[in-house]
Amino acid sequence: MNSSLATLVATQPIKEVTALCLLLGDLADRSDRLGEVIGGVPAFLARADNSRELWASGLFDITTLNFMLLRYEPCEHGVQDAIVRHLLRNAIDNSLAYEIGPTDRVSHGWNLKRIRWFREKGMLRNALINRAEFIAETYKAAVVRIEVAKDEEPFRGTGFLCACNDEASGPVAIVTAKHNVDPHAGIIIEHIESASGDVFHNSSMTWHFHPELDVAAALVSRSRDKIFYFSAPAPVLSETITMGYPNVPTTSQPYMLAHRGELNAKVESYLRKGPYLLISNAISPGNSGSPVVDKLGFLLGMATEAFEANYGATPYKMQAALDGVAIEAFLQNEFGGLHSP
Repeated sequence: MNSSLATLVATQPIKEVTALCLLLGDLADRSDRLGEVIGGVPAFLARADNSRELWASGLFDITTLNFMLLRYEPCEHGVQDAIVRHLLRNAIDNSLAYEIGPTDRVSHGWNLKRIRWFREKGMLRNALINRAEFIAETYKAAVVRIEVAKDEEPFRGTGFLCACNDEASGPVAIVTAKHNVDPHAGIIIEHIESASGDVFHNSSMTWHFHPELDVAAALVSRSRDKIFYFSAPAPVLSETITMGYPNVPTTSQPYMLAHRGELNAKVESYLRKGPYLLISNAISPGNSGSPVVDKLGFLLGMATEAFEANYGATPYKMQAALDGVAIEAFLQNEFGGLHSP
């Protein structure tokens, strides 16, 4: 893969991405627009009588795909074949598309069921771009800083907006580490705000606390444009992304920091109940409650206090995250049967 091309696609507005999302939406919805798009493909590319029917069903070759994209306004003046091929490779990697081998008519097909699933969650671009840089920029609005006081001293933690279930009409909650917001620990919440400037008023929120694990959540009234959804468990050595508000020395303003790392292990701690992930991301005070996500933006877990111990005279410290499996079960138990407030 051309790394410079991948970085360009992840960090700049790319017209081919927008056009491809529109095309996939029309295919998934079987919209009236689809007939116009397919009708605009030159006749010489219809190598058989049923070629247009095949295209309408989601089968295609790269040349036909390029001509289809030309029918959408972002690409009406042309497409870059290298970018389209890059996006197609990402689509294949994320099971949005598949290869069927070159024939005299088509070489690829779209997985329309999976496309609909990603599109419903507003994550189609994530799968086509497939880069951590895009996730860190796009999802910063779903990460919140939590300013609190304890014993009249200021402290800061992190939280994130999360779907409580897999339904489009389901509730959304702010999730964070329990020790960030627990009034029984003497915590007074003073301010909750996202990187995009959305302010959440604690007076209108009711916090729910897990009886054993370090996790808390409160429902919020918010559109589900950019929120985190849970994914299937990730394998060890998968890429991990954390976003949070650690304290930055010599600065007076809060900054959201993103870190890239990897999933090193899945463990059980004899001191803490529940499943945990060990990750290599840089975690420091203020990151507690940060989302741990994959490069598609799916939630893998939540940053918690590090695992620390001394073996002889040698101190050991490993960055830990509460496994998303435990967080999802908590949210389902508390809010799963509800609809968005």
